[in-house]
Amino acid sequence: MTDPRNQKRVEVRRREGGGGSFSLLSDRVPEARAVLDQHGVPYWMDDIEISSDGGPYISRLVLSVKADLDLVQRLLDTLP
Repeated sequence: MTDPRNQKRVEVRRREGGGGSFSLLSDRVPEARAVLDQHGVPYWMDDIEISSDGGPYISRLVLSVKADLDLVQRLLDTLP
């Protein structure tokens, strides 16, 4: 999945102690959630969407310590 704001891929960030997260445009959340749900990835949505300088809203998905972060990155990479 490419972030249209900077034309770079959306990357999973590993958290100290396990798990991870990634941020993406809020309008792309449904397709990301669909692929995570399809593969049984444990995650939750952060409660806050942010926008800076009137830009698009950004959401964050948080991945459980039980999530396979390498799998999540591969799944995201398959999305346009």
